[in-house]
Amino acid sequence: MKNLLLTCMMLTMSIAFAQIPSGSGVYLNKLIVSPNGDDLTNEYIEIRGTPDAVIPSDLYLINVEGDGEASRDDYGEVGEVIQLGDGTRTFGSNGFLAIVANYTDENTNVVTTNPYTSVIAAGTTIVTIELIGNDVTGSSSSNVSSFTPDIGYDGNFEDWSATYMLVQAPSDPSGVDIDADNDGVIDATGDHTMWTRYDSVSFLDEDDLLDSGDNGEFGYGQIIVVRDLAENSSNGIFTDTGATVIENTGSNVHFWGRQGTSTGFTTSDWIAASFDGTGPNWEFSGNTARVSPAEFASYIIPSEIYGALNPTAATLSITEQELTDDISFFPNPTTNVINISSKNDIISSIEVVNVTGQILIQKENDLDVIDLTSFSTGLYYMNIYGDGAKITKAIVKN
Repeated sequence: MKNLLLTCMMLTMSIAFAQIPSGSGVYLNKLIVSPNGDDLTNEYIEIRGTPDAVIPSDLYLINVEGDGEASRDDYGEVGEVIQLGDGTRTFGSNGFLAIVANYTDENTNVVTTNPYTSVIAAGTTIVTIELIGNDVTGSSSSNVSSFTPDIGYDGNFEDWSATYMLVQAPSDPSGVDIDADNDGVIDATGDHTMWTRYDSVSFLDEDDLLDSGDNGEFGYGQIIVVRDLAENSSNGIFTDTGATVIENTGSNVHFWGRQGTSTGFTTSDWIAASFDGTGPNWEFSGNTARVSPAEFASYIIPSEIYGALNPTAATLSITEQELTDDISFFPNPTTNVINISSKNDIISSIEVVNVTGQILIQKENDLDVIDLTSFSTGLYYMNIYGDGAKITKAIVKN
């Protein structure tokens, strides 16, 4: 019997996903695989692991097809496979691996450079795929004639509906069917039972539902976002047993990210958001129904966050509002102190927190300077309170 989702409530069950053994220590930190505009140079993949550790050559980032169009029966099958390790590649000294792509037009030799490389934190291992093709604006694998190095990534990772998994597998997992009976539940037998699954997320859109004559949308991740779940919950939304299922209303998800150092599969572990603007400073939707958790509504990704931990909801505020245009702070980045000025003297207190929400500085006096001399290099957030409101600013210690 198909595991048809009959409720729009978030489901969190204590099933251990035993069909694929679980591992720990490697995580999907950021996924931007269907950005606004041209995919081929605007996608971004970021994996978190142990600093300086060798990435096993049998560690893969895969996608599992989730579109149940009437004309196909490959949902549940592994499509694209990115081989993350080569036996010598390591996670960066900061624990991060980033994958990006540049593009050279084979007709004009015009090079389009991805927007991320220049802002990714020092210490990150960066794998840059050099694409050659006929149209960078085509946003399709058909617009790519070659890619180097060939790790299985051609600048256009599978869009929705799809599940993205980090797995360690004894052989290339391409074409493996984890749902041979097409019931939306990962099978208890098959090649995938020899994998180790470190992380998995899904996003399901709504273009292959039962009332359109198709077979539905299928998600096999441990956390799944479904577009317009409330109105489509009984119309062909199939999710694996035990998954956390949440709704995104009226739009598709463009950004997946883990909050801080999280390792679990609840809404407090993940960020899932629709966004606008241009990369790398994508702006999340201001509509809280399109962002989870809601604290991230209208969040603008700072350049400093690439090759670093993501913020947590605790570092942001749903009631965040402008204190005043008169507040300024400088320099940023800084090597020691941040100077703060307010013409109207409305600042009442200041906090400095790290990316996990831990308060490192809390001041109600001497508010014109914040001393970061003793801090490690990295990204921090400064919460400025005054006049019954709060603003949060990203600051960087060099």
